This record gives sequence, structure tokens and C-alpha cells, in this order.
Amino acid sequence: MGGRGVHADALDRRGAGLAYVTWFVADLAAVSEHMARAGIAEAMRGGGHGLDGDGEFAYFDTVDLLGVYSQYAVAPARRREPVGRLPA
Repeated sequence: MGGRGVHADALDRRGAGLAYVTWFVADLAAVSEHMARAGIAEAMRGGGHGLDGDGEFAYFDTVDLLGVYSQYAVAPARRREPVGRLPA
């Protein structure tokens, strides 16, 4: 995968549709170690999106296994308010 990210890669591979599934975890390092031992490559990582600079996520290339990427995330303690909301 190039520098465009998993979302663009999913569109290129399969077109529109489900690109990834997210699991929230307490320890992303443990997940990363487990995936590395299983031979599953990390495709993208980021973080610092919480109000206090916390929160992190990593995508793993499970497309051949599951048909989608797997994202694991540690939620930030405090989140930003959404920019907009859908009508009720």
C-alpha cells in the first residue's frame, strides 16, 4: 500500500463498501505484538486525536482473511465535540 491510506486502498481493491471493522482495546501494543507474531502486517497507525493528545489506532491488513481491514483503537479519555450532528 502506498501513502494514501487504508480507505483509498479499500476503494481501489474492492470499490465502495465496508472497508474496516473496529475493535476498542485497552492495550494497542499487545494487539500489535500479537498481529506481528501471526504475520499480519500493520497497514496504518495514528493517534493523538483526544483533547489531551491521547487516543491511538492501528489498522491491520486482514483483507485476505476477513475481507476487510481490522482497526484496533484505544479511545481518548476526552473527545472533541462533533462538528455536526444528523437530524433526529
